[in-house]
Amino acid sequence: LLRYSARKRWQVSSLRYLLMSRKPVPDAQVNNCPLCGKRFHLPVRARHHCRACGRVVCAACSGNQIHLGTSSGKQRVCDPCFEIQKHVPSASLHEDFDLTNQVEASLKADLKVKFEQSEWCKAFLTMLVQSTPSEGEAKGAAIVMPNNAEVSELIVQARRSWNAAHVSLAQEEQETARLSSEWETIELECRQIASASQERARLVENMERDLKDRDNAEERTQELELKTKELEEELDGLKQRMRA
Repeated sequence: LLRYSARKRWQVSSLRYLLMSRKPVPDAQVNNCPLCGKRFHLPVRARHHCRACGRVVCAACSGNQIHLGTSSGKQRVCDPCFEIQKHVPSASLHEDFDLTNQVEASLKADLKVKFEQSEWCKAFLTMLVQSTPSEGEAKGAAIVMPNNAEVSELIVQARRSWNAAHVSLAQEEQETARLSSEWETIELECRQIASASQERARLVENMERDLKDRDNAEERTQELELKTKELEEELDGLKQRMRA
C-alpha cells in the first residue's frame, strides 16, 4: 500500500513536470483555439500562451492563474491545466488518506495478533515457572496456541529447553546435596581431629609438669642425701669421742 501511494504521487508529479516542461507553441502555427475551436483575430480574440503546457489558447479558455513554482507570482494557464492543478492534488490526497487508513487497519490487525501471541507466551512461561514439567505440559495444552507456525516452533523449543533446564537443575540439586553431605562429614572429622589435638596438648602439658616436678624431686633427694651424709659423719665423730 505504501509503495502504491508513493507511485501515485510520483505519477502526479510526473504529469505536472510534463505539462510545465513543454515548450511554448509559436503563435504563427496556431490559427484556431485548440480548446473551443474559435479563430484568432485581433482585437476581438487574441492569442495567449498557457504557462503550464505551452499551448496557444484564447482568453476565454485561459482565464485562470495559478502558482507554477517557476516564479513568485501567478501565471496564466489554460482551463485543462487549471483543472489538473486543482483537482489532481485533491484526488491524490483523498487517495493517500484511504491508503493510510488501510495501512493503519492492517498494522492494527498485525499488532493485535502479535499482542495475543505475546500474551500466550507470557502466560505459558509464567505457568512453566510455577509448575513441574509434567504439570506445565498438561496446563500448556489447555491454553489456546496462536495460529502461527513460527511462534509454535519457538514454543516447542522453549518447552524442550525448559525441560532440559529442569533436568539439569535436578541433577545440580542432587550434586549439591551430595557435596553438602561430604562437607558435613569432613567438618565432623575436623572437629574430632581438633578435639584429639587439644587432648594431646593437655597430655604434653601434664608431661612437662611431671618432668619439672621430677627435677625438683631429684634436687631434694640430693639435698637429703648430703644432709644424711653429714649427720652420719657427726654421729661417727660422737661415737669416737665416747670411746675415748
